Amino acid sequence: MFNDTSSPLALLSTRRSGKPRDLVAPGPDDAQLAQMLEIAARTPDHGKLAPWRFVVVPADRRDALSAVITSAPNFTERFEPR
Repeated sequence: MFNDTSSPLALLSTRRSGKPRDLVAPGPDDAQLAQMLEIAARTPDHGKLAPWRFVVVPADRRDALSAVITSAPNFTERFEPR
């Protein structure tokens, strides 16, 4: 079964490409997120051997992060639809 959404761990082990619209609340709890990041850190990187770095942005800080990103110079020019 592809994209088994019965649990975050099942989804990670069966996932195929997903769409942002499919990522809805509720998300994983702290323990599930920690386990997901541990699994993801061991994912092959196709020989690049680059270290992984994960940034977790809590829900109450996402609007602030969005404001910082969208106020960056050239953001509108680079990312707004033409």
